[in-house]
Amino acid sequence: MILNGPPRDISLEKTIEIQRVKQLFLQKYQNFITETHYKRAIQEFAYRTYDCGLVLAISLNFITKILVTFFYRIKLKRYDLYKNIKELSICLIPKSSSSLTDSGHPH
Repeated sequence: MILNGPPRDISLEKTIEIQRVKQLFLQKYQNFITETHYKRAIQEFAYRTYDCGLVLAISLNFITKILVTFFYRIKLKRYDLYKNIKELSICLIPKSSSSLTDSGHPH
């Protein structure tokens, strides 16, 4: 399990929070910035406050049947993109049900 943010109103220790923010920043922008820009920008980025939520997901080690057509179309039209996508992890994130109230309990 990867911790992307503190679960509901529980703050992380400041050093862990700074490391988490740095890692998120690097993952998001590593292809767009140089090392010099990274060091300068991370100082500003790390000390902002963010509203974080917790999303539970199941990591799949196979491609589901519903995605096979999608991957085939990408492979034909954008092979460079297909090479990058096939190396990524696929996660199943449950969709919220309209039969649940805001508290997460059935009506």
